[in-house]
Amino acid sequence: MLQFILYCDLSTMNCTALDINEELSSFAKSYLQVNNALWFFKYPNIFAGSYLPKEEHLFYDHFEKFTSESSIIFLSLLDDKYYYNLPEIADQFLCSD
Repeated sequence: MLQFILYCDLSTMNCTALDINEELSSFAKSYLQVNNALWFFKYPNIFAGSYLPKEEHLFYDHFEKFTSESSIIFLSLLDDKYYYNLPEIADQFLCSD
């Protein structure tokens, strides 16, 4: 299972946190909304019919529709080389299968 971090400055986007949650529910195995700007989600490591990197594929398929030229959105695949200070619930989510 691949783990991703998603940051969205919703004041610059054409959606709400509820819209992001609904979109994540449509494709992610599970997700956690940490606050109004930060999400973590898990996505199967399977070929999805696109040779684009997973992050780019997920952005174009699921989040581009919420953006404009001035939108701020960050999507990244997490690996085991990161450091974080997050609420315990986020730490538990990242450490679970």
